[in-house]
Amino acid sequence: MKHLKFGNYREARTWTGDLPEALVSTACAAEITLPARNRSIPVTALAVEFSAGFTERSPYGLLGGTFTPANLSQLKVHIGSDSNGCRQIFSSPLRSSWEKVYVGLPQEYVKSVKDGLRSAQEWVDLPAGELTIDRGAHSETGSSSWLFRHLATVFLRLVSTPVKEMTDQGIVSAFEDGIPHSTL
Repeated sequence: MKHLKFGNYREARTWTGDLPEALVSTACAAEITLPARNRSIPVTALAVEFSAGFTERSPYGLLGGTFTPANLSQLKVHIGSDSNGCRQIFSSPLRSSWEKVYVGLPQEYVKSVKDGLRSAQEWVDLPAGELTIDRGAHSETGSSSWLFRHLATVFLRLVSTPVKEMTDQGIVSAFEDGIPHSTL
């Protein structure tokens, strides 16, 4: 796991390989298919978490999953969500104790994740295969559709980058391009 701080109380964590304990059910996953190039990227497990500010209404979100390459001309994405209304507390968020953070991706954010993936396809060289988004966490007041749309673009940009090519500056750039700090 990498923990990066990049000013104005903004910070992020990324995981590659071992993902955080924020598993979301994919039993009734939403799906989206995007055009992709058949380029070689290995299996990649990745999660991204973002927090800005230090009040209970400050932006917060976590999104993650696994990419598996396939000999296709598309990227097929499965997005898990909360369908049972379970309210499990996420035990190790970036946020401090002033607000509860829950495991899961509420249905209201699934559309935003889809929108973020669609917008990212315009400037990300997508690999061909299957991407299962099965990690998520949100806060009661700091999470928003807007934030999850931007987290999806950051996530897809990083998933499309081979792990050995990820630098701290590249990760910070992905967040700064995907989540404009001027609106936080």
